[in-house]
Amino acid sequence: MKDSFYKYFNCNNKEELYLKLKQNSIDTHKLGKYLKFNQEKENKKIVIRGQNKLFDYLKNNIPDRDEVQIIMFNSNMEVLSDNKFPINTQFKDILDKSYVETANHVILLSHENEYNKLLRLEMDFKLFGYKIIDRIELDKNLELDSKNGIGNCQFTEEDIINGKNKNFKEEKKKINSKELHEFMDYYAKNELLGLNIKDDRKKIKEILKIANQEKSQEYFGLITYNKDQNITNIETSLFKGGIREAKIDPIIITPFLLHQDTDGLIIFHNHPSGSISPSQGDIQVTETIEKMAMRFYKNVEDHFIIGKNKTFSFREEFLLSNYSYERSSNKELSISEKEINLKEPVKNKIKSKEITKEKSTRNRLRSRGQER
Repeated sequence: MKDSFYKYFNCNNKEELYLKLKQNSIDTHKLGKYLKFNQEKENKKIVIRGQNKLFDYLKNNIPDRDEVQIIMFNSNMEVLSDNKFPINTQFKDILDKSYVETANHVILLSHENEYNKLLRLEMDFKLFGYKIIDRIELDKNLELDSKNGIGNCQFTEEDIINGKNKNFKEEKKKINSKELHEFMDYYAKNELLGLNIKDDRKKIKEILKIANQEKSQEYFGLITYNKDQNITNIETSLFKGGIREAKIDPIIITPFLLHQDTDGLIIFHNHPSGSISPSQGDIQVTETIEKMAMRFYKNVEDHFIIGKNKTFSFREEFLLSNYSYERSSNKELSISEKEINLKEPVKNKIKSKEITKEKSTRNRLRSRGQER
C-alpha cells in the first residue's frame, strides 16, 4: 500500500496542506518546487553548449560517490533526461529509465575508481547507436577528469549533498495518487476562484495544467464566470472517464447555465495519453455546449485540453463558434473573418487525421488476420 500523501507533508488533510503551502511552510518546500516545475515545464528547455554551460548545469547536480549519472540529449543539445543510478545497475535498467525517443547523445559522469564500469557503459550506449559527448570522472578532490578535455571545474561536498536531494517529482510515485489528485483539485479551486478570465488567462491555463496533467484517467470540468468576467465556481471532476475518453451528459451542465450570476463558461479536460490534439468527439462536445450556452445568451470562453506538458486552446486554434453574446442586450456579436476562415480547415485537418488513423488500424488488423 502506498504512503499517505498528506502524512508525507506532516498534514492530515487537503485543507491543512493547502494552508501550509500558502504559508510557505518548510514541510511543503518540495511540493512548492514541484508545482513551480510543472508550471514552467511547458516552455522550459535546458540547452547545454560549451563547457561553461555544462559546469553550470552540473553544479548542485552531481552524483553521490557510489552513483553514475546519465544525461541524455537530442541533436540540439537539449537535456531530455537526467538520472542517477547505483554504479552496479544493469545497463537494461539504466536505459529503461533514461530512454527518450528523440535522445541520441549521452554524457556519463561518475567518481574515480569506476573507470572500467564507465567504459563498459560507454560501449553499451555506442552499441545502441548513441553518440557519447563525454565520459567524465570526478577525482578525490571533486575535480573533473574529462575524456574530451573540457577543462577544470572544482566541486564541493555540498554539491554532492544537493545532488542527492530527491525531487518530489520522483517521490510522488511512492505516495497515494488518489490523495494527490484530491489535493490538486482542491488547490486548483482555491487558486482559480476570483481570477479574471481575460486579465489572468495565462495563470488560469497554468493552474489547470498543474492540476490535471498527471491524472491517469480522463476528467472533464468547467469554470463559470460572472458579468465582470471573474471566476465564480470551479468543478474539476464533473465527468470521469477512462484512459481514452469521458462520456459527457449535457443535462448535468444545465444547472450551471441556469444560474443567474453565470455569464459564461470555460470547459476543460485532460488527455492521459499526453497528446493535446482534440478528437472529433472533443469538437462535437464543444459545439453542443456552445449551442446550449447560446440558448441562454451566455458564452463559452474556451475549451482547454491538458496534456503532460502543454495545453490546447480551442479559442487560440479558432475552433469555437462564430458568435458570442452580450448578455445585457442579448446582442449577437460576429467574430473576426480570420476566425471564420480558419475554423473549418482546422476541423477538417483533425477529421482527416482521425480517418487516416482509423484506416491504418483497420489495415493493420486485416494484415494480422491474413498472416494467421
